[in-house]
Amino acid sequence: MGFGLVYDQDARNYVDAKIVLAKKSYIPLVLHFKEAESLINSTTFVKMLGVENILRAENLALHADLIFSLTFEVLNGVHDAFHPSIHEIRNHRG
Repeated sequence: MGFGLVYDQDARNYVDAKIVLAKKSYIPLVLHFKEAESLINSTTFVKMLGVENILRAENLALHADLIFSLTFEVLNGVHDAFHPSIHEIRNHRG
């Protein structure tokens, strides 16, 4: 690789990657066609997994709200279940 700018901790600034590689005595990584493509595909796949997890979390939160609403409706809106003394008896957080 060895292209572009990288953050140099010694200089505390962004400098050319070739300078940092030479200073640390590293050899630039040379990627062939399939290797570079696999890096791009892996990045896309990881992003896709992140987006899928966000969508699932949003879906889970929506369903939790719906379940709570239906449960509250079945209880005819009784607020006694939320009284602080009931939560003190349970002896756990949450």
